[in-house]
Amino acid sequence: MAAITLVCAQTTHDSAINTKATLEALGHTVTLVDDGDILSHDFSGTACIVAIRNEAITATVANKLRALVDSGGFPLLLGMEFFGGADGAGRVGIPTRMNLTGTLTIVDFGSGVDSINIITTSHPITAGLSTGNLAVTAADNFWGVSETPGENIGTVLSLGQSGNATIQSMVETIAIETGTNDLDTPAVPTGARIVVAGWAYFGQSSPTAEGAALLGAAINWLLGGGGGGGGNVRRTSTGLSVGLGI
Repeated sequence: MAAITLVCAQTTHDSAINTKATLEALGHTVTLVDDGDILSHDFSGTACIVAIRNEAITATVANKLRALVDSGGFPLLLGMEFFGGADGAGRVGIPTRMNLTGTLTIVDFGSGVDSINIITTSHPITAGLSTGNLAVTAADNFWGVSETPGENIGTVLSLGQSGNATIQSMVETIAIETGTNDLDTPAVPTGARIVVAGWAYFGQSSPTAEGAALLGAAINWLLGGGGGGGGNVRRTSTGLSVGLGI
């Protein structure tokens, strides 16, 4: 269906292997790229970028991903976005550095979190679902949530798992339309559609059928499906060269 570049820390990690298998089962072709190679990789021919478990201690990966979105017009799905630091509250993750959200809470996989709380079903990604908890992984995984509702851009589709006191009021899934102003000062509009999905990390557990279907719906929307604006028209120039901080 589409050529997806999957960017992750450690391409041999279970999170990369399971996510690649899930995307392939949805009919996509997947190229794995270690985020340490993101600056030199040629993204020509990529229809959509999926980034999970990325290095967030420095701004290198976040800046490059933002440049690919803004200068290249590549739609982007951000999965579990933090690698190289401890879990807990107040973490500066990839979406934080991209000026899409505030700080994150990263939940350890031993916390029993396997669901998201759907709050919006009018968006194409969540159309046909019911509001409330939806189990998206077969068992608990590492989890990432934006800590402060309102301190993010885009349309909030789900919160953290209802019933979990730590994350139930935090933002889990966000759909960001092309041209949405970010949190920077002055604000910078996004160059393509972005989905922030802190549940899209399958290192300790594969997704449920419902989780895989939701991932597929997010990819479909990123590729221009559904409503919400003019969709993405990615630039097709080859040899994209964009620097950090763009």
